Amino acid sequence: MANTPTTPTPPTAAPAATAAPAAAAAPGITFPAPGPGSSITVTAPTTAGTLTFQLIVTDNLGQTSAPATATVTVQGAPTAELTATPAAVKPGGTITLSGASSTAMAPGTLTTFAFSLKPAS
Repeated sequence: MANTPTTPTPPTAAPAATAAPAAAAAPGITFPAPGPGSSITVTAPTTAGTLTFQLIVTDNLGQTSAPATATVTVQGAPTAELTATPAAVKPGGTITLSGASSTAMAPGTLTTFAFSLKPAS
């Protein structure tokens, strides 16, 4: 029998790992990455606060690095404050609406103000 030459299959890159949204906020959870130089994507929790991530790498000899850390701030929702002046007005009169006392959590800034008239209930 003759040997049939084969074409080697090129290696494929491992896909980036994606952590489940609920797992991202839980301290002590380990997210294994698919290989050297890898990165993962996690989803921030829905509550404001500070997240600290840690990375430790291991080489082919089993030696491990000192931990490296990264801190991320999960910004909370802004607070809307509305004033209407005057508090009572005659038909056809003007009312000034102001959202100037509204605030954003640092490091965010307010970018839009959307005023609307609620339907009567």
